[in-house]
Amino acid sequence: MADEMLDIMQAIDLALKEELEAAKFYAAAKGKVKNERAIAMLDQLVKFEQFHYKKILDLKISLEKDGKYIVYEGMDFVLPDSVIKSSEKIGENKDEILDILSIAIKNEENAKQRYLDLASRTEIPQGKDMFSKLAQEEEVHWRLLSDEYYHITNKGLWGI
Repeated sequence: MADEMLDIMQAIDLALKEELEAAKFYAAAKGKVKNERAIAMLDQLVKFEQFHYKKILDLKISLEKDGKYIVYEGMDFVLPDSVIKSSEKIGENKDEILDILSIAIKNEENAKQRYLDLASRTEIPQGKDMFSKLAQEEEVHWRLLSDEYYHITNKGLWGI
């Protein structure tokens, strides 16, 4: 049991590091794009990764102090309607945007797998629930980013 908890704590430390790196990546990427939709999406991702970092840190503190998992309420990914319906052009830096999306898609997939692994390694329902919700949120991010990538790369195909 002690080895299992040490293993989980090491995975939590890695998750903290990667959530912080993801927030920094999305914040830096925001400075490289000019499209309102891209900026709004990246801003929302920064907030998500910061939220994940805070909640995982809360979990780590709780596990170290009391050996207990916390309740994870999750967070919704929300973009303003004006941004969702925006038909603004991508701009001149399409390749850079595609590079950002490619890296982000890979990172979100890795994060999802990390949380699924943590969910499978704990028998405590609150821990399993928290890690499963985190994995679901990372899946939503992956899907949104993948959809954007597909939209950009296939826009000329249908003349849209």
